[in-house]
Amino acid sequence: MTIEGLAYLAFTYVDLKGGDRFSKEDEEEEPSLPGSTPLESLLALADRREEFLALAKDVKADDARRWPKESFHPELVVAGFQWQVAKIVDAGHPTFYAKPEWLSSGYDALLEDMYELASVLHVVSKGNFLVLHLVTSLWGLEQALMAVEDDTTKLHALRVFWTALQALVVTSGGGYPSRDDIQAVVDDHAAAGKKI
Repeated sequence: MTIEGLAYLAFTYVDLKGGDRFSKEDEEEEPSLPGSTPLESLLALADRREEFLALAKDVKADDARRWPKESFHPELVVAGFQWQVAKIVDAGHPTFYAKPEWLSSGYDALLEDMYELASVLHVVSKGNFLVLHLVTSLWGLEQALMAVEDDTTKLHALRVFWTALQALVVTSGGGYPSRDDIQAVVDDHAAAGKKI
């Protein structure tokens, strides 16, 4: 099953804007996305929710002219949602590629933070099946990264995952969640003494 999953990913690969966008040299750049954890960054980005909603609307409105079916892998076109995510990635947003402050954290702690973030998003989305893929794909990424010894490469993979996460959330039915909705989920779990 793992081999089938990796083969499918290689078969339907979508470039995250110019193959070398996240080169090793980029890791030397100064962070430009606030937040000491992925959740804090998500809260900061929630203040830009209207921009993300406009991006999703513009992509849908400009659909046929800007993104003809022939310009995408045929498997993405029939998949529907994956094609929509690919168009959002192609349209891009500056936050997709901004280097997060938290990227300097250790891999193990950051992986746990990413699981927390994916779980919060799933709860905020009221169990949206597509947003659930953030949790399952992060698990798949974690399994693949067990074969990698270099922490720089692992952090690089989490940075690319962060970009894909943003594109998926922008594309999802509910759009980018509001700060209030995110904070309510975090507060509810804290009040109950539960970790997300």
